[in-house]
Amino acid sequence: MKSEARLIHVSTLSAVALALLLVSRRAPAADDQPTVLKDFVQPFAYTVNVFHGDWHTWSWVPRLELRVNGPIESGGQLYTQFDVPGGAPVRFDCPTNATPKGTWIKTECGGASIPVEKGSLYTGPVGFSIHMRNELTSSDVTLFTGKMKVEKAHSNEHGPKVAKQFVYFADDDWNLPIGYIFLTAPNDAYGWNLTQLNVAFWVRGEAQSFATVEPR
Repeated sequence: MKSEARLIHVSTLSAVALALLLVSRRAPAADDQPTVLKDFVQPFAYTVNVFHGDWHTWSWVPRLELRVNGPIESGGQLYTQFDVPGGAPVRFDCPTNATPKGTWIKTECGGASIPVEKGSLYTGPVGFSIHMRNELTSSDVTLFTGKMKVEKAHSNEHGPKVAKQFVYFADDDWNLPIGYIFLTAPNDAYGWNLTQLNVAFWVRGEAQSFATVEPR
């Protein structure tokens, strides 16, 4: 069965008690090097419907979503490398903008933009790293290293021709201990005139609906 965690968000105007581990959003480092928000790094195994010309066998290539704290100087380029066992490392750039200190960017890369020839059938732990290079300053630094666990589930199709058609995915259960509490300022455009207390946390499977708790 596919193991997947999803982030859900609850808004409330009153104080709440939560029995979960809270991980605060990381602030920018004191120096001038960009930093990866580690709790927002989401690697994926992106399924492609071919493997080395065999359209009856599905494979996967890496995809990545992340947030990075500034500063990112002009000419800075984020890139990542996935070291998939049994094949050559897969390296690709992520869209990058100059970002002042005290702000952050969200970016995503890989997936459909990676040539299908780099697809893999491997399942298990995969190491990956996130880097920043800048040709203007002749620098290349490693910002983050980690691992993801790739798993697979058989597709919903049936018959002998689909025996090797698997959907690949990354096990996201490492997210489950992560939660957030944050405030939202009053906003007349959305119909509320009080500061809102917000809660966000991960659950297995599809996101559930939660009722807003009104103040008494």
